Amino acid sequence: MRGNSHVRCRPGEKPEKTSKAYLLVYTRKIMYEFFKSTRCIYIDSGNESVTVPSDWRTRPKTKWTEDELNAYKESGWSGQVVTGVNLNLFKQECVAEAFPDVLEDDDEVRPSELSCTELSASDPQRLIVNKFAALAITNILTQIVEERTISSHITFYHAKRGYMRSTDVLKAE
Repeated sequence: MRGNSHVRCRPGEKPEKTSKAYLLVYTRKIMYEFFKSTRCIYIDSGNESVTVPSDWRTRPKTKWTEDELNAYKESGWSGQVVTGVNLNLFKQECVAEAFPDVLEDDDEVRPSELSCTELSASDPQRLIVNKFAALAITNILTQIVEERTISSHITFYHAKRGYMRSTDVLKAE
């Protein structure tokens, strides 16, 4: 079973979106409609899922094939945070505008319709990757609160390689 990849990139590579978003499409559709109609700042985080066998919850890792173990070891390390801005004098694309395919799926499942167990089973992630996302978001929020500024648009991270890099804010033309 392949998890929902979002972004994979190495230092110096052009960031490329590889699949649908980690977060349920249903929620992103609602957030995008809100973003378009309201003055706001929308911070969205998406992580690559870990590739695991379909029976990963019941079959111990010691029983996985070599290919399954390799797929697991090489997946689930990257992600991104997108800061969308819709204010009077400053506009910056949100995740649905930066990566339009995140809204292409016809997912109509509300997150509240799934249990935590179902959510975690359908999209396994690495704790360290979520910590990278939290650090990126904390940096953005700190700048907004302390400096009343936003200095980046998209922050890409890769926890296994230990890096994080950001694109500059979009300049008004």
